[in-house]
Amino acid sequence: MTIPANATVPVTVLVLGDRADPQLAALAQRAASPAQAPAGARLLFGEAPADFSPAALAQADAVLCWWRGRTALDPILAAAPRLRWIHASAAGLDHLVSPALSASRAILTNSRGVYGDALAEYVVAAMLVFVKDLTRLRDAQERHAWEPFEGERLAGKRMAIVGYGDIGQAIAARARALGVDVVGYRRRPELSAGDPLVTRLARDLRDAVTGADFVVLAAPLTDDNHRFFDAEAIGWMDPRAVLINVGRGRVVDEPALVEALRRGALRGAALDVFETEPLPPDHPFWSMRQVLISPHCADRVAGWLDRTMDLFLDNLSRFVAGTPLRNVVDPRRGY
Repeated sequence: MTIPANATVPVTVLVLGDRADPQLAALAQRAASPAQAPAGARLLFGEAPADFSPAALAQADAVLCWWRGRTALDPILAAAPRLRWIHASAAGLDHLVSPALSASRAILTNSRGVYGDALAEYVVAAMLVFVKDLTRLRDAQERHAWEPFEGERLAGKRMAIVGYGDIGQAIAARARALGVDVVGYRRRPELSAGDPLVTRLARDLRDAVTGADFVVLAAPLTDDNHRFFDAEAIGWMDPRAVLINVGRGRVVDEPALVEALRRGALRGAALDVFETEPLPPDHPFWSMRQVLISPHCADRVAGWLDRTMDLFLDNLSRFVAGTPLRNVVDPRRGY
């Protein structure tokens, strides 16, 4: 996507986020230095829409939403008539999309590509927890018990990736390297035609999950897929299968998943995302030994926020130059 730019007039970018954030503090320091400021851009910082003057809003060409959602962005959309570009620090857009954003003429980009590698490594780690029964090993170690047992291998297992986009592809690359067969499933399968990382592309959700040893959910949350992975979908899974969710918690019917785990209808689950976050202390997941819980941090590794900022700065250079932006997304679809 190319956005025309006037090289003689600096573009005005509203940076919406917490000024105490290290990455924003560094960006503000850089913007204040004539020698280090992003060429062709004037950056204005605020923690809320009210922090920007009416003149700044009227002149704004772009907005960086640094971990801010629709309640912060919508007032800016209403007051910034010349806005041409919005960049989201997150990859998922469910916190940001709104009727106002869908109606805006501004181009929307996200941080797709920054988090896939870390999430893929988490998925591999989660699979190993189950095939090597690491929970059993830890339990035995705590009891000082020498209890040899026969484990499993990942090679030859089958994985279904539901939501086979950027993150799904990163997962598939690592799974295939370990000898895992990968079945991909996505709404627009033509985008993955000929992908060498997948054994095949599934016809539908049931075809994807049936017979899989691991079902990985990497789908974004959109208006029409809330709890789409429901009791029926869980029922299509093999009783020895493991559900791994690194997408969004609200795509899963959690009560149905709890019931299936209690009945032994699934081997287990590894969950990084939940319908309610933080996960309530009385939630049944906490007491289930067959559930691996991580507090929505599987993508947080050393330098992850620096890479997120680097992506924005690269797109800012492109915006100023009028060259195609990376990671253009459709706010009406939510991805």
